[in-house]
Amino acid sequence: MQLLKSEYYELPINYNRTIIRLLVQSPTRMFVYWEVSDDTIKTFNDRFHNYDDCAVVLKITNLTHNYSYSIPVDPFANNYYIR
Repeated sequence: MQLLKSEYYELPINYNRTIIRLLVQSPTRMFVYWEVSDDTIKTFNDRFHNYDDCAVVLKITNLTHNYSYSIPVDPFANNYYIR
């Protein structure tokens, strides 16, 4: 009996890159996801404050109507739906 080789690949939990991506799903709904690299966190800690003690917010800016607002986000989250 011949065993078949499995083609299973594990995706990494993170890529250790600082990125943010916004995907528009409809005229009234968007999805955003992000990752903050270890180097970015270290730089922040060296220059400003302890990263873990800071509040995480998404700042949404509407350039057409010239206004912005902030959405508080769970510090352990890495994605969010925006209405």
